[in-house]
Amino acid sequence: IDTVKMGTTVATNALLERQGEPTLFVTTAGFADVLRIGYQTRPDLFALDINLPEMLYTDVLEIDERVNADGEILVELDEQAARQGLQQARTNGFNSVAIVLLHGYRHTDHESRLADIARELGFEQISVSHEVSALMKIVPRGDTTVVDAYLSPILRRYVAQVDEQLRHEQHSPRLMFMQSNGGLTDAYAFQGKDALLSGPAGGVVGMVRTAANADLDKLIGFDMGGTSTDVSHYAGEFERAYETEVAGIRVRSPMMDINTVAAGGGSILHFDGSRLRVGPESAGADPGPTCYGNNGPLAITDCNVVLGNSVQSSSRQYSELTENNHLISKQLPQRSKPSPNGSALKPVHPTPKPASLKVSWMSPRTTWPTPSKRSVSNAAMTSATTRWCALGEQVANTHAWWLTASE
Repeated sequence: IDTVKMGTTVATNALLERQGEPTLFVTTAGFADVLRIGYQTRPDLFALDINLPEMLYTDVLEIDERVNADGEILVELDEQAARQGLQQARTNGFNSVAIVLLHGYRHTDHESRLADIARELGFEQISVSHEVSALMKIVPRGDTTVVDAYLSPILRRYVAQVDEQLRHEQHSPRLMFMQSNGGLTDAYAFQGKDALLSGPAGGVVGMVRTAANADLDKLIGFDMGGTSTDVSHYAGEFERAYETEVAGIRVRSPMMDINTVAAGGGSILHFDGSRLRVGPESAGADPGPTCYGNNGPLAITDCNVVLGNSVQSSSRQYSELTENNHLISKQLPQRSKPSPNGSALKPVHPTPKPASLKVSWMSPRTTWPTPSKRSVSNAAMTSATTRWCALGEQVANTHAWWLTASE
């Protein structure tokens, strides 16, 4: 084997699950919370309970130094205090450091000196903002640098593992990895900031190349893996973004325009006291979901397996109770549709009740939906109905109520 070209979701999964390397954030004194404050935007403007994303760095070290936008040194770098602070962090077990100073993207002397001190003290991963993202605006530059420091050690270990497995009699094929922007790079030049969408980007490229063989150039990609689900769009050219937000973290690096959510086949299910939740934790490949047989936790895959079997069983039993769908509709209880003035109109839409699975048709609102606001195609409704309780075309032509299953 001469060359191996691959993509990976190691970095994506580590970011979604917050399983990266413990990182020290080093910045100018007075700016310890600059990334936490961010742009002061509120995703949900009227929400009273504001849930901010978890920061990637574990601790912050403020450095006495200050350079203005013109490069004038306002406060000299206190190297002795910086060395003491970094040494203490090293003693506390930190191996990864992200150095982000005010105006450091352009005036780099202080950042470079801090990086030298960190190397002398034995830090294994040193990400410096003017090397990672040499652009103005400290918030996205800082986030990108922290992401790089947080994920690069995970990638480095993964690359070394793959390289070791491929090596044969001291010969190893050239190993290349897909970057988030859709291009390939040498494995040992692969950085955390360029790996967030490595696997999904490969999926987009593969989708486009495969569809081209069928003369298709308008595509929507849906890529569901073990930890995440990725959705993309293609209309004749690859769509890229240069500043994106992944799992609540701003990243300024060219990458495919892909929307990622932490919900995959291995996403773990848990009960938070009031409802069932999915992810972002994942069972991974080992031990994997319960159905893998490795004593893994319950995951989405297990729901598909168990619920799918239950529904098929219920459908068979239910179909044996009656001869046809018309008999079903006559035997089932009916609900009344309230009119605008409060009086009840004639009963409409039966509520199907299979023998061994409680199933109910429910409106998403307190009032019955109208066809103009809540309706689906016959084909879509028929598919859902056939899958759940084989009620046929009669139910397929009703309003779009949602089928819900409970214990």
